[in-house]
Formats: sequence, structure tokens, C-alpha cells
Amino acid sequence: MINMQKYIGAIGVLLALAACSTDEIMTYDTSKRSLYVPTTDGQDSIEVSFKHYIDINDYEVKMPIRMNGTFLEEDAVYRLEIDEELTTAKPEDYTVSLEQVFHAGVIEDSMSVTLHRTAHLSSEKVRVAFRLVPNETFGVAEYMGDAGMGSVPRVSSIIKVRFSDMLSQPEWWDSRITNRYLGQYSDKKYEYLIISCGMSDLSGCSTTELRKIMEKFKDDIRINGWTEEDGTPIEIVM
Repeated sequence: MINMQKYIGAIGVLLALAACSTDEIMTYDTSKRSLYVPTTDGQDSIEVSFKHYIDINDYEVKMPIRMNGTFLEEDAVYRLEIDEELTTAKPEDYTVSLEQVFHAGVIEDSMSVTLHRTAHLSSEKVRVAFRLVPNETFGVAEYMGDAGMGSVPRVSSIIKVRFSDMLSQPEWWDSRITNRYLGQYSDKKYEYLIISCGMSDLSGCSTTELRKIMEKFKDDIRINGWTEEDGTPIEIVM
């Protein structure tokens, strides 16, 4: 009888412990919120060249910021600080508010910085880096997910923007554009293409529009005698 009572007592203790664990899970405070910079394949930065934008001296960059936790019922301010060790840009190269707004009812918002086309950017690539910092509303999520799971984005608390006023191969100049229209990329070819068509971004052009642009570019190359940096003829595929 005594053994039976001990057995029943042990079961009672286990049930009580289980109930406590369940209560802890059920009452977990989900009102805690934290922010992070979503990244894929290690990309937590953006690169901008003013050479891709004709007659633009100021360019606003927006980078995504995500939140863990419950939706905000009202807009709330989050804070940034400039990472001095990672930043090579001069103060006059950009304008940013270190207090920005995360809007109510969304799980993803953005931070904004305005870049300025200063003279030294024509010969120098620079970087500005911002770090999320906690405040009374938001913590900062340094890491989420399993690094071994390819489907889980890596998480960063740092936002990096690289920029210059120098030409570089744009994303839209991919293998399709290389093989069917413009051939291999060069800075000089891109410079003259912009002069010829008055555009720096051909990503939204249809096949018909691309053909017309290539035909005019061919004519302009011939008429103006445009060449590569080393004096060789500029060649396009079409």
C-alpha cells in the first residue's frame, strides 16, 4: 500500500512539473519585439553608381528592415548608429536620420539614406554602414535560423551601402544581353550606350525596343568613331 502511495505521489509530481512547463510555454511574452536586416547569400549591402543615373545628384536608397514579435498598433521609432570602422564615406556624401519609423501593422519596413553626388566619387568608391541599436521599443536580433539550412536567410544588424560616380556593370547586363545584344561589358561601351540612347537601365525594354536601341547604337558608333579605351572598335552582337 505504501509503495502504491509513493507511485501515485511520483505521478502527481510529474504531472505538476509538466503543467508548469506548459504554463511557461503558453505564457511566453510575445510582446517583445526585435529588428533585423534580412539577408540572402550573405548579401546585406547594396551598391549604387551615379553613372547609372543621368542628371541625378541625390539618390535615396531604401533597405528592408524586418521585425520579430507582434504587430505594432502605432508607429514606433527605431534607432541606428553609424559604424565608423566600416564607413569610408565622408559626412557630406550622404544624409541620414538615425531615428527612423517602423510603421504599425507591418512585419517589414525600410530604412532610408540619401546619397549625394560629390566630386571625389568620380575617382573613389566609398561605403557607409549603419548598425541597428536597441531602444525602449525594439531589441536587435543578431542571428536567426540554422546556418546549415539553405532556405533560412541569414540575419544581420548591419546595413552597408557602397557607392561611387564610376561606371560598373549593371545587373541587367546579364548573359542574355551579352549574348544577344551588347556583347562583353566594358566601361567605355556602357558610357557610349548611355550617350546614344539616353538611358542607363534597359531592364524594362522589350525585344523590339532593344533592337531599336542597338540599331541606333551601331549607327552612333560608326558616325562618331567611338572606340574602346585601348582604341579598338566597340563591337556589339546585334
